[in-house]
Amino acid sequence: MRISVVAGAVVALGMTLAAQAEQAKAKAEKSGSGDDIVCFAEARTGSHLKKRICMTQAERERRMKEDQEAMAKLRGSSAGGGARSTGAVK
Repeated sequence: MRISVVAGAVVALGMTLAAQAEQAKAKAEKSGSGDDIVCFAEARTGSHLKKRICMTQAERERRMKEDQEAMAKLRGSSAGGGARSTGAVK
């Protein structure tokens, strides 16, 4: 019974990954950019399983740049300070 459940999950995962690759390919063809499709495994928060993501190289670079800018913005806002509490009571 467990083997059939696991086998079903593997088949479903394979179908999902194939669909994602096809969607990314169709998106690249629509844009007319001709960029190569790049697939990679991305770690998900709260899970040991990685998710396969497929997109054009240009989309991946744009996404990485946006993520870096968001992290820089978060670091900048947390460094702005103000007094920190040490937890000591007078």
